[in-house]
Amino acid sequence: MSSFRPDLYAQLHLISQRNLSRANVIPIVMCGQEGLFEKLRNPHARPLMSRVLDGYNLHSLTQDECFGYVDHHLKVIGGRTTPIFDKPALIAVSQVSAGIPRNINSVCLLALQHGMEKAVQEISADVIRKVTRNWWEE
Repeated sequence: MSSFRPDLYAQLHLISQRNLSRANVIPIVMCGQEGLFEKLRNPHARPLMSRVLDGYNLHSLTQDECFGYVDHHLKVIGGRTTPIFDKPALIAVSQVSAGIPRNINSVCLLALQHGMEKAVQEISADVIRKVTRNWWEE
C-alpha cells in the first residue's frame, strides 16, 4: 500500500463509509513497508487515518536482531547444532534484506535451497550474493 498514489487513501476512506450501517462496515487491513505510516499522515489520507482503529509499525531489524531471528527460526525447525550460516553470510542476509523479516525469510530460503542443491554444508556470503544477484531487479 505504500506505493499507492496519495489520492487513493481518500478513496479508501469513501469506500469504508459507503454504508454507514454498523452491520455493513467494510473492514480494511493495510500492510506496507515503513513508508506507509508517513503516507497515512499525508493530508489526502487524514480522513482514512482518523478511522484506523489500531496500528502497528514493525521496524526493520537491526543486524544483531537479524542474526537472532535467523538463529531462532533454525532452532524452531530443528536445525543442527553447528551453524548453517557463517557470520559473513548473516551480515549479507541482513544487508540484502534491509532487515525486513519477510525478505530475510526469502533470502535464507533461497540460500538453503542452493545449499541443498549443491550439497553445501555451510552457507557463505558468496552463496547469499549468488542467490540474490538479481534481488533488486525482481
